[in-house]
Amino acid sequence: MTRLFTILAALLAALPALAGCPNAPLPLPEVPGAVWVCPAGYSAAVDPKRKIALVVAYRLTGPHTLGCNARGDNFHAEPSLPPEDRASPADWLHSGYDLGHQAPAQDFAWDSARMPESFSTANMTAQAPHLNEWQWERGEESVRAWALGRGEVDVYTGPVLAADAKTLPGGEAIPDGYWKLVVDRKAGQSIALEMPNVPTPKGDLAPSLSSVDAIARDAGITVPDTPPSSASVWPADLGAWHKAHKAACGG
Repeated sequence: MTRLFTILAALLAALPALAGCPNAPLPLPEVPGAVWVCPAGYSAAVDPKRKIALVVAYRLTGPHTLGCNARGDNFHAEPSLPPEDRASPADWLHSGYDLGHQAPAQDFAWDSARMPESFSTANMTAQAPHLNEWQWERGEESVRAWALGRGEVDVYTGPVLAADAKTLPGGEAIPDGYWKLVVDRKAGQSIALEMPNVPTPKGDLAPSLSSVDAIARDAGITVPDTPPSSASVWPADLGAWHKAHKAACGG
């Protein structure tokens, strides 16, 4: 009887992770077969077979883009996942890929507890260094400028994976590309971006402009309650964001 009770308790405890993140402040897609990881700052649907999150989602407000906490770089395996389903930072060593954030650390720099959680491998992918540090970063910078200008946005990010995707030594799938969907629910607008996982110079986001339908086709993810995506890149005042961040953090 005691053993049965223990098994039932473990199953009940796992239900929120299997069903989604019940305390998420934004609509989450259905991701069959995924296990949801639910830290305070974001929600991640991890494919335990591929050891990679198929979608990471979080709400970003303008004030939250101006966080001043130091980055830290404390990469770690996700403790809420079973050992056999966890990606390990050691698997990136000598791979030629960065431990690339899906939800960027800077978006949680406003909270000293949430920022370290963004370094979980549940939020990591094998990303080409000169995508991670160039055009992908430009997308992240633009999202912060949009959140500051618009007041609040919902952000969804995930990989594009081939059925026969190559893997890191621990079995972590290496994406062919990435997508990002940013939703301004108050304005009833969204913008979609897709980038291949290859070195891409930092610059105009227009070549990366995609659509909700293209993300659904390429990544197999449909985000609920998403307004039609913009046919042009939203204006992003990066200078205004940097000025506001400098003022918030004392220069």
